[in-house]
Order: sequence, then C-alpha cells, then structure tokens
Amino acid sequence: MVNNKTIYILFLLSLFFFKGSAYDKDTLNIDKNSSVLVHELPTDFKEKYQGDEFVYEYEFSNSDTSFWERFKAWLSHLFDKIFDFDSPVSARSFTEYFIKTVYFIAFIAILYLIAKTLLKKEGNWVFGRRKDNLDITTESLEVDLLVTDFDSLIEKAIKTTDYRLATRYYYLKTLKKLTNKAIIDWDPEKTNYDYYQEIKEEEIQKQFQYISYLYNYSWYGEFELDTTAYSEVKAAFHSLFKTIG
Repeated sequence: MVNNKTIYILFLLSLFFFKGSAYDKDTLNIDKNSSVLVHELPTDFKEKYQGDEFVYEYEFSNSDTSFWERFKAWLSHLFDKIFDFDSPVSARSFTEYFIKTVYFIAFIAILYLIAKTLLKKEGNWVFGRRKDNLDITTESLEVDLLVTDFDSLIEKAIKTTDYRLATRYYYLKTLKKLTNKAIIDWDPEKTNYDYYQEIKEEEIQKQFQYISYLYNYSWYGEFELDTTAYSEVKAAFHSLFKTIG
C-alpha cells in the first residue's frame, strides 16, 4: 500500500512537468500571418560561373583535351601544390609564364649552338671561312711550309706589283715563324681562326688577329692593294715578326 509521502512526491513531479510543458508551449511564438519572402536563383546563374576562375578541379584524363593541355593542367596543379597560389587562375597564369620562359631559353640556346657550330665550321667571320684553309700546292709552293723561302717569293710578287699575292706570302711566312717558335702547330687543314685559338700570348694573338683581317680582306675579298695600302700591310706583318722574335 502506497504511503502518503510517496503520493506527495508524485504530485509535485506532475506539477513540475505540467509547468515546464505549459511554459514551452506558451513562449513559442509562431507567426502565421506574415508573408514569407522566397529568394530564387535566376535560370541563367550557371552561365555566370563558367570562367576558369570557377574551376576548382583539374582534369587530367579528359579525352576531349589534347595531351599538351592535360600536361599544362598537371603542371599547373603541381605548381599550385608547391607555391600554394590563392586561386587556380594564378596557378595557370604562372604555368603559362613558366612555359614561355622555357621557350625563350630554349630559343636562345638553339641560336647559341647554331652560332657556335658555324664559327667552328666556318672559322671566325673576322678571320675567314673554312674554305680559307691554306692550300699551298695551288700556289706552286712547296707542300712543306717550313722549307719554303717566302722572302724570295715576296720579292718576286712586289716586282710585278702583285701586292695581294705578296700579302699572302707574308701571311704564310707568319705561320712559318709561329710554327718554328712552337706557338702554333702547322696543319694545312686548319683555318686562321684555329691558329688564333692556339696562340697563348695576348699581344701576339692580338696582332695575329689584325694581320689575319688584312690577309682575308685582300686575298679572299679580292681587294687590290695600292702602294700605300701595301706599305701599311707590310708594316703590320713586320711589327708582328718583331713581337714573335
């Protein structure tokens, strides 16, 4: 049998529960009379978000794009991971700039290699072309440069006022002197630029460069020398002979 104390406790709990439920119900204000404003998206809203700046994923396997485009997308994604750009657009802009820079460097490198090949093949343009290799036999000279008497050949050329030929003999005499002094290694297949590179002493190299210019200008340029011009050419050669010793 339930005692009075138990009944009293149950009565208090029922009052508390009833009060709490009534409070919640009375304080919940629901406005059923005001109109509700509904915001709807425009039908063309997707068209406003079609630019590259709204692309947040990289597609590497899309069959509709070329390999080059997929490669640039992959590279852009890589740069984005490395540098943490603020947007995919910044990453792609950096990628385009990087690719253009690589193109430019490659272009300069190709030009350098072409120029280097031409200089090596043709010789320095200041010194002459590859066809300028000294074919002594065509001038009725001894094949061996070291035993040829160039002084007598120079004298004969001067008597006939063939200053171009005299200049050629002076140049061959220069090569003979440089070979005897072990400054160059004589080879009829070499160009004057090859000999220029072999010369180690700066002053001799500088003067050899000048007389090579004079020689190519008169002989291969087929420039006829008068007495005055030949005197200047002769002085340049003798100045070099004095330096060689």
